[in-house]
Amino acid sequence: MQAYDPELYALVHRGNPGDVDFYVERCTGHSVLELGCGYGRLLGPLAQVARRYVGLELDDGLRALAEAALQALDASAAARVEVLGGDMREFDLAERFERILIPYSGLYCLGGKAGVLRCLKAARAHLRDDGRLLADAYAADAFHAEARPGDLSDDHLEPVCQVQQGRQLLEVYEQSSWNRRAQRMDVTYCYELPDGEVVHEGRIRHDYLLSSQLEKLLRDAGFAHVELAEDFDREAPDPEAELIVIEASPR
Repeated sequence: MQAYDPELYALVHRGNPGDVDFYVERCTGHSVLELGCGYGRLLGPLAQVARRYVGLELDDGLRALAEAALQALDASAAARVEVLGGDMREFDLAERFERILIPYSGLYCLGGKAGVLRCLKAARAHLRDDGRLLADAYAADAFHAEARPGDLSDDHLEPVCQVQQGRQLLEVYEQSSWNRRAQRMDVTYCYELPDGEVVHEGRIRHDYLLSSQLEKLLRDAGFAHVELAEDFDREAPDPEAELIVIEASPR
């Protein structure tokens, strides 16, 4: 399978509206570990406010972009930042943090409940007792309960956006394949020239979780206090919400 081009990935996957302000507000003045830091989307904003920032990323191409973002910082901010290679399901940094972040559906990229539990246990081991775990993901409860496999055609291309790579203007389309029983979504992003020629296809697998499953896994991993909200303004959960925002602490 062709690897997802990291630069094309970065042009499309820009986070959820409001997430940067949320994480900046929660992380100001604290030591921060971001799990699955990707191409460094949050690295710059957090480097300006965090006492220390460490980004962990498994993918070599994305990590190279994050390291480039680090090099672009001014010297005072760069001195507080470190980008490391590693698997967020299993890592040992010999350091504990005041904030640990898993943004933008990163929890769904771990192969399902077993991988998420491993990640959350590792996060708990690296979180100070007075610290917080912060995460966000798309809310899966409503479509999992109400949609049926026939509602999501495997050959349907949904327009996503238009991006510019160098001199090339690319149309981006999304094609999804859903396994309801496995709670799995396989998504292909097609990058096309204006004449319809496909220049790249990037694939992402999401093993999504329901809110009740997320809460149980958090508690099983050692988080005694768990708050789930429907957006970054901390509204109470709504079964029809499109976003789930997690704040959890050991006590």
